[in-house]
Amino acid sequence: MANRFEKVSRYKNAKIKIPVRATKGSAGYDFFAAEDMYIMPYEIKIQNAKMGYEGAVPPPLTLDKAEEMTKRYNLRPNLISTGVKCKLDKGKFLMLCVRSSIALKCGMNLANCVGIIDEDYYNNEANEGEIFLQIYNFSPFTIRINKGDKIGQGIIMSYDTVEDDNTLKERTGGFGSTTEREK
Repeated sequence: MANRFEKVSRYKNAKIKIPVRATKGSAGYDFFAAEDMYIMPYEIKIQNAKMGYEGAVPPPLTLDKAEEMTKRYNLRPNLISTGVKCKLDKGKFLMLCVRSSIALKCGMNLANCVGIIDEDYYNNEANEGEIFLQIYNFSPFTIRINKGDKIGQGIIMSYDTVEDDNTLKERTGGFGSTTEREK
């Protein structure tokens, strides 16, 4: 088995925690924050945006426009660095989840509900395959994440393909690099 976690180069000499399973029966590897950060409540981010639309309900947006507005008003989720990457065997992926206690006790959740780290994300040219957790804070409080806090978990899983799958394209980037929208 060649699956393994490694530090990314920017944390090569830093003391960060590599993902581990808490018990023999744990399916998931616990992931830890690589640095301190504050996570502002999402509601405050929205209030601060002052989007400038009339009426109670904003008009619907296309995906491109939603992406532009999210970036303009800093409504993107917080990216919590783990400082690690994961080398996966062929036919494997890493499923990322927020720890259930983080959601229940702190009101924080993954923006994408479940993160998927593809086998070809490892050592990509955009970010070396560094694993981040995309977190929204739905509580009314600003929350401090301390370096070393256990924030998520990852489960190494197998995937399959259909018999007529002819995909030959190779990954060249990091987050969202497999997304292509028709214009």
